[in-house]
Amino acid sequence: MEQSRINESAAKITLEQQKQTVRQNVQKAQFDVDANYEIYVSSVEAEKSTKLALEFADKSYAAGRSTIYDVNVARNNYANAQGSVAQAKFNYLFSLKLLNFYAGIPLSL
Repeated sequence: MEQSRINESAAKITLEQQKQTVRQNVQKAQFDVDANYEIYVSSVEAEKSTKLALEFADKSYAAGRSTIYDVNVARNNYANAQGSVAQAKFNYLFSLKLLNFYAGIPLSL
């Protein structure tokens, strides 16, 4: 009889630990969604800035005020910014899908 009470108590403790783990996972998923969205928004802004810098570098080069090196640096910066946007978008969408999964919403593409 005493052993069954101990087993019941252990099962209750295990259940509470699992509930706490699930709560922590959901909370982390929500934080990840929020953080990844902010990263995505800032990446889009950085891409706009680097595109503007590239346009300026092209015009400066055409006017003879800068070198091809400056234009290439601006192109590389813009390409890197585009890659950052793609990565940030993926991270945001992935974390959003994970949060939806935790909420019981079926996964879809």
